[in-house]
Formats: sequence, C-alpha cells, structure tokens
Amino acid sequence: MHMYHEIAQPYAFLYNLAPALKQGARVGIVDLELPTSKHGTPIELLRCELTAVGYREVATYKLEGDGGYLAVFSPPEVAGRKSPRDIVACRDPAGTR
Repeated sequence: MHMYHEIAQPYAFLYNLAPALKQGARVGIVDLELPTSKHGTPIELLRCELTAVGYREVATYKLEGDGGYLAVFSPPEVAGRKSPRDIVACRDPAGTR
C-alpha cells in the first residue's frame, strides 16, 4: 500500500486527479501523523496541500494503533478549479517537502 507522503509531486497529482473523478466522488487518504521525513504526513500539512488545490475536507478519522488517520475530501469542481500557477505550496517545517 502506498501512502500520501510517498507522492513526489502532491500538487500535480491532486490537480490531475480532480478531472478523473466522477461528480460526487470523495478522496480518502490514509497516512501517519508523523513528519514527512519520518514517513508520515502531519494532518495540518495534508489539509493545507489539499485546500491549496481546491479540495474540501469532509471528515477525518483517527485510526487505532500507530497514529494513522483517514482523511476524506471532496474534489474541486473541474470548471472552477485553480490554475496550476495559482497554487501556493504549503510549508513543511519538519519534513522534506
């Protein structure tokens, strides 16, 4: 299983994913509440990155065990989504992005 923190270019991935989804689709992301340098993605960084591309958070669930979570987002409407040049990258002070 691959996790969100393994995506090398998350903004491009999320931008290109949106038009491939059916209307009403949701995107579920599973990762660990750890710095990206420690093979996780802090939930606040995840929220920032998805919001930067136009996704809206629907729900977040804490998973039992090792600090994992499931975050659910709705994608931006294709017609009203941002241009790639208008996407501002989020700061990841504890990681590698």
